[in-house]
Amino acid sequence: MGKPIADNAKFRSSCEHGYPELADKLKELNPDAFLKQRRGEGLLKTDSLAAYLSDLDRGKPDWWDAHLAAAETLRGFLGLPDLAALGIHRKDPATFLFPAFPALPPVNFAAGDAPWAIGTAQHVQGPGAGEQLTRYGVRQTLDCWMAARSRAFDDRPMDWLHVPDVLEFKLILNRLASAWRQPPLRWASVAKGMRDDQALLQDPAPLIIELSAPATAFDVDQLFSSRGHAPLLVVARHPLPDPREGRNSGAPGSLAGQDPVGGELAAESEAWLAEMARIAGVLGQIRYWIWRLEADWRNQVIDWALARVKGSRPVTAHAIKTRLNEIDPGESIFTQTSDVLELCHVMHVGNGIPWDLLRADAACNRDIDGGPDLAAAQRERMRRVLVARWADFDTPWEWPAAQECVPIAVDEDDLEDGPDSKGAAAADLTRDDFRHPLIAKLLFRVELRKMLVAGPLAEWAQGAFDAQRRALLDNALEQLSIEELTTVAQRVTAGIRADADQTLTLAAAEALFVAVGRQIARRRIDPNKALRDGAGEALAVQWKGVVDVVLAHLDHTNPRQPAWPWTRAVDTPATRLEWISACWAWSLTPARPAVPATGLFPWWSGLPRKEATSDLDRPICTLQPSATPQWLVDCLAENERQYTGQAAPVWRDFVSVLDLCLAASKELPPDNPTMLTYSAAWLRAPVEGEVRDSARHWASIVGKRWQEHAVLASVRSPALSPEMRREVACRWWPKLVAHQQGDKHGALSRYGQRRWNYVAEGRSELLDWVAQEVKHTAARAVDDLTTEQCIFLVKCPKELPASIKRALLAWLAARPDDDYPNLKAAAGPLPSWLLFEHFGPDVVEDFPLFLSSSAGGEAARLLWLWAPGSAVQLLQADDPPEIGGLANLLRSCPLGYLRVAIAALQQSPQILAGPERVAWVKRYLPYAGTAATDLVKLVKPDATAAALIAPSASAT
Repeated sequence: MGKPIADNAKFRSSCEHGYPELADKLKELNPDAFLKQRRGEGLLKTDSLAAYLSDLDRGKPDWWDAHLAAAETLRGFLGLPDLAALGIHRKDPATFLFPAFPALPPVNFAAGDAPWAIGTAQHVQGPGAGEQLTRYGVRQTLDCWMAARSRAFDDRPMDWLHVPDVLEFKLILNRLASAWRQPPLRWASVAKGMRDDQALLQDPAPLIIELSAPATAFDVDQLFSSRGHAPLLVVARHPLPDPREGRNSGAPGSLAGQDPVGGELAAESEAWLAEMARIAGVLGQIRYWIWRLEADWRNQVIDWALARVKGSRPVTAHAIKTRLNEIDPGESIFTQTSDVLELCHVMHVGNGIPWDLLRADAACNRDIDGGPDLAAAQRERMRRVLVARWADFDTPWEWPAAQECVPIAVDEDDLEDGPDSKGAAAADLTRDDFRHPLIAKLLFRVELRKMLVAGPLAEWAQGAFDAQRRALLDNALEQLSIEELTTVAQRVTAGIRADADQTLTLAAAEALFVAVGRQIARRRIDPNKALRDGAGEALAVQWKGVVDVVLAHLDHTNPRQPAWPWTRAVDTPATRLEWISACWAWSLTPARPAVPATGLFPWWSGLPRKEATSDLDRPICTLQPSATPQWLVDCLAENERQYTGQAAPVWRDFVSVLDLCLAASKELPPDNPTMLTYSAAWLRAPVEGEVRDSARHWASIVGKRWQEHAVLASVRSPALSPEMRREVACRWWPKLVAHQQGDKHGALSRYGQRRWNYVAEGRSELLDWVAQEVKHTAARAVDDLTTEQCIFLVKCPKELPASIKRALLAWLAARPDDDYPNLKAAAGPLPSWLLFEHFGPDVVEDFPLFLSSSAGGEAARLLWLWAPGSAVQLLQADDPPEIGGLANLLRSCPLGYLRVAIAALQQSPQILAGPERVAWVKRYLPYAGTAATDLVKLVKPDATAAALIAPSASAT
């Protein structure tokens, strides 16, 4: 939807003076709909109503949503069919609106409409967690709740679904509300909800609760007990509480704020521990789910939204994605679906936003497409609000709470109409601009960039101790050039020398350390050049100071854990992998500090090479197969469990670092599983003629989505020509066939044959890609295989490209006929009638190769089934196949082509001679119809059918 008012024909023809003239006309039509509600009686001022009309044209219908009588007056004046044409949607329980993108039509669940599908519920705790399949062969899901199948609740008393994304949280609840008769109960807290809805809790019918506030383990214990075995789903904005955190929960009888030691507290401590153990057992019976978004969710939301809404000045999905990747490459700012929709709205509106804030380079303030309409004074007020909010480190960085800073940010100079205008200005600022936090976030990034480059350390380093501020800080650091990062490093080093607050210095150093590691992974910084000193021999002084302060605080004494940072959160698999990637990236720099060989800095703690491959005497990696740290294996495994189909930034950075490491490490130990099986670079080596992969290496890649995507991303790079990609695929092909042939976990059919493309998660994208590439040189692909590998593919060809199938058939046809039974025996317990059927109809034209062989009967049967025209042509050809092949065609001839078979036998009676011809005639005669006479004449040219069936009948 473009601009419903400005694009309207009646508006353009009757309102030459724009919105003010339209405002006056509307007030004349229906004065009661435009009365003031805040400042006494009287009509709205023309300028105010004109502003509301302008807002509506820019996709901001808030005022009109609250004044439907005024909206109806406007609709009638413009001659529009309904309010939806203005972007105003009446609220309905089954209808979901998107306030962040007002032009987006609502989703109507009752009508079968559905939003994007970007998330899945992952079962992480409770009965059945971690199991791939149940005893009935299906996966544990929440489908019984989503589809309102109450009969499916046989043994699931309680499910807890944690949905971190606010918009997804609301969408799930709307979907549930439209599916169930009893809508979800909206609880602000568990304790109050249990008091208010006690009767519903005792009802055995399935019940859904919307919980927006955190709950304690004691709360959940009481809720679980109140329901007995009745099904219950809690959709919560917060995770299932941990019983170990119950000490400070404030629950009755808890030892809040006390240390349970000493004689007086010993008994109470034992009682408390026993109670915690009991509650832990109760919570262990709850199925705990986390709603995880796919890694590519941002692009999916953009595609869905842009496909759903169209306008007179449309913006392409590609343009939004490009701008999004420029603004937030690390996905630290646009973390919610509403953030992405807000960006879609901002770019869809066109000229109603400060475009310069949407540029990755905040220093570039060019106006684009009409420029910003955010007044300079209003923008300055917003800036002061943001700076004041950042400096209030005791308060979380949350935009609704930012309203508290407005009174101190609005100067008296801004007041025009007396004391009330201060509050009015604050209200306008909050309503019009903070309603869309995107503008505020991007505007503040400009300020944060100034703080980083020119401000004192204390002005921004304190933000590293707040999760929301840390995300903004990381995003701002991502946008800095190497020169600006070096300036920040100089300030950090100066703070170290000046004995500044060590906590702030460490926070700044670790933030800068991770930022540089991320830039190295993304190839924006060359670790061998960009960070060196003027002589080019060692790490520059300012960077050495950053590295020294970070390393000085790392604790390497625990072999079960790496040395985690002090001020960076490492409480999720992604944050832990991010820290490991940063450390590995830094180990490629010329710093050379003395660090333990724990695996966290593998290229710093190794021995120098005998042969230097560059000006940097690169050490080899110290990770050996027997010394690969368990924490690294665990970190990769837990990240892999959360991989949802597309590589998130943390995965891309990790694989990129491995690429850099292996590209500079020709002497990497060849048996190191961590290096070889987790890097696309090592597997790309066959391009250069060096075979470094094996079936064992592929075993930890095939079927694992993130490893496959890492490998495919490398070979799909524009840097490789199509010919080079094909060469890579041809060299990988035999190893992948060998891997699939020897995979003991592959799927077996009822006859014991193994499928070519089978992995636990479905189909392997890597196997598909390789097969599609080698199909262009199918003959070479088959020639490169051993006899055993060809036999393996012969018995499971269904998923292969047609050209590979034809090459396999040609290989099989070239075998001596007396070797065919031996091949079948080697292929396993595969019935003869299934051998060619698995090749499928797309290669049926190659089946005549086998008509005269011992497999000719099967080939003929399928030829008649899939290509009867080809079978007819063979029987009528001037140069027909051998007699044995023609005989197989006649034996399998369908009744509908009986006359064709009769004609072939009339022309060449020797095809079926003697008793076989009589048996063939007898088989078809009861169904021959008008062809019966010709059929009888095949055995007795002068006989009748009655003579044929006489006991004395004989063949000629």
